Amino acid sequence: MPDTDLQTSPKRVYDSGADPVVARLLSEMELRGKSMIVTVFGDAIVPHGGAIWLSDLIRLMEPFGVGERVVRTAVYRLSQDAYFVTTKEGRRSFYALTQPAHLMFQAAENRIYAGDAVPWHEQWMVLVLTGALSRAERAAAVKQLGWQGFAQAGPNLLVNAVPSPRAVQQTLDSLGIADKVVEWQARGFPDKKKDALLQMVRDAWPIEALQAKYRRFLSLFGTAAQGIDASRPQSPERDAERAFVLRSLLVHAWRRIILNSPSLPLEIHPDPGLAIEATELYQDLYLNLADAADAHVAAVMAKGDYVTPDKDHVAAPAVSKRFGGLLDIQREKLKDLRVRKNSNDGWEYWKPG
Repeated sequence: MPDTDLQTSPKRVYDSGADPVVARLLSEMELRGKSMIVTVFGDAIVPHGGAIWLSDLIRLMEPFGVGERVVRTAVYRLSQDAYFVTTKEGRRSFYALTQPAHLMFQAAENRIYAGDAVPWHEQWMVLVLTGALSRAERAAAVKQLGWQGFAQAGPNLLVNAVPSPRAVQQTLDSLGIADKVVEWQARGFPDKKKDALLQMVRDAWPIEALQAKYRRFLSLFGTAAQGIDASRPQSPERDAERAFVLRSLLVHAWRRIILNSPSLPLEIHPDPGLAIEATELYQDLYLNLADAADAHVAAVMAKGDYVTPDKDHVAAPAVSKRFGGLLDIQREKLKDLRVRKNSNDGWEYWKPG
């Protein structure tokens, strides 16, 4: 029996298959339903409380070609993996993040929406995985700490030059292994042993594979950027669902790079140019799409029928705080750069010069 409110869910007004920019991305990215749901949950649903009706999630996933059956199977499996806790209300299902999953999403968010790189002070966090860990505990530690940017410098040694100590401690506590891992703070001397340090980087960091991922990202979304007016934010009233789809695909591609690659300060990166270029493109596109995308999410999750998103919709505070608050800064700048025109949404944004 389907969820009751699926019978009254809004009709699709945006056809992603007819959009050449989005259709190309969907074709080349080879999405998997379960992984895409994790992206949408972290990027779009967590800022709105981290919980959603199943029917609304099905509605959000439609333009990605992820059908109702795939969504139901995926959320069941994610629940079995302790990502979601389920609440029933009649024939309707409500999915919310568990506390451990919330901590994992928060740790991932710190990297996915990081602000500008801060200077590296040649400090390292070193974790020693002791023999008290079981094989399963060791695997879980390497996996989850890897999402936080730790590189494996040896069989029992994890290192991170730009860690979040709080996130590390929360991860160790949630896995129940805090008393089985030794934590050290270390300082390097790159001026004295620069060649050895660079060799360690090559050994522990998959530099060539990472560079290839950045090139692919630039190829995919550099082309996509040509189909978006990069000089102004998208109109929530007119482009909300398209912005949501593009932003979700953007984050999905980025998290597959950033969460599967150890953190590496630019100061010791052998070739930081691609990383800088890809990061700038990612941030620019995200900020361009943020408010309109959030307007679509808010409209889908609102009680009652789907309504046309407001042209002046402002993203949820949790979204605005991403990238060190750059979205709020951008909005303030645009207040001084917009004039009333006879455009569809009533506003036109322009840049002087």
